[in-house]
Amino acid sequence: MTETVITSGDIREREQEQDSKGNIYKVRDIRGADAPDPPRPLHEYQTFPSWNRASENQFCSKGRWLDMGYVVKTGEESHACVRIERKSAVGVDDTHATDNHRWPAEYFSVYHRTQVRYLKQPQRSRRIVIGRFLGFCDWLGYRRHDGGGIRQLRADSVHGSVKDLVYRSFLYRNRTTGIKVPIAFSIKKEDKNDFVADAFYVRAGELTRYFVLDLDNHRPTRVSTEAHLLLVERLVGLLPELLKEVGGGKVFYDYSQFAPRGIHIWVLLNHRRHTRKLHEAVRKFLVEHSEASLDEKLRLGGLPEMGAVEILPTESHLIRFFGAYDRSVFTTRELKPRDNAFDAEALLDHIHDKTKIGDPCGRYGELARAGLAGDGLDAVVPGRATIVPGLV
Repeated sequence: MTETVITSGDIREREQEQDSKGNIYKVRDIRGADAPDPPRPLHEYQTFPSWNRASENQFCSKGRWLDMGYVVKTGEESHACVRIERKSAVGVDDTHATDNHRWPAEYFSVYHRTQVRYLKQPQRSRRIVIGRFLGFCDWLGYRRHDGGGIRQLRADSVHGSVKDLVYRSFLYRNRTTGIKVPIAFSIKKEDKNDFVADAFYVRAGELTRYFVLDLDNHRPTRVSTEAHLLLVERLVGLLPELLKEVGGGKVFYDYSQFAPRGIHIWVLLNHRRHTRKLHEAVRKFLVEHSEASLDEKLRLGGLPEMGAVEILPTESHLIRFFGAYDRSVFTTRELKPRDNAFDAEALLDHIHDKTKIGDPCGRYGELARAGLAGDGLDAVVPGRATIVPGLV
């Protein structure tokens, strides 16, 4: 469209292009004024050739600002954009791109540092934690609230942001009603329950900053649980050496609070790595440090050997995101809900802290034994004491 704009007492015509939401993403003057405008850096529309150049000038997308714990101030309009060649738009840098929203052209609106403000706690910590793990998502997985299993959707078939859905899973008030997944296509009324979730699953991109060791014990018996707990203890002991192998990072764990049938070991790296090469390095480490006696016990319990432990997520396989109401996160202690929500502040403090790696074997072993209804595993991992009491 074309509009007349008055700036500094002068009149000029300006051609503007808008996206489907009405956001201006391209501006071109048709007829200049007789006298030049005074310098107004944020009011003169700027176009950056790359996300790095925009960042150097303190411009980021809304999604990127949220990942850093900021939000665009009410009423602020974008006065700059990043221009990406159309052939590259699908593979745009997932660190800076607005959450799972693909613009209809090569232009992405960005906002200056002076146009944003700090989020208040606990929203700030929740956004930063989610931003550390989730980049640009092509696929979203979710568990149906009615117990109908796990479903996958292309992220572009969901209205809004995948990160916003994960954020809502941190709020335990949603446990009774579930979280509605807003679909971009029409559905029958009788199918609406297909799109109500209570947990979310994500894939990795080509690059990643984390990986998860998925230690399963889906059909627990006394024999399998004994071997499973020994594997957990073995891997927890190896984590300092594994962190050195992958360039450093922080570790935490998550597991079901009620009769757990497995544990996830989350490793957040200091730097982004190529996903496949990272997984190959971790696999090599696991194989080299496996023990024949432990592998034999795992085989007798029907479990995979240490060298065959699942490493997730991949570009095709999902991992359930932590923080939902039915799972506990363990850092150096088991985190308790805070204001009926996941305690993201405590997890972020752990990520920023330089303390040693936590050991969940005592607490997790207690829960795993309890799940066997007295099958007599008290001596599985001797000398381990309960670290924290159970959640109320």
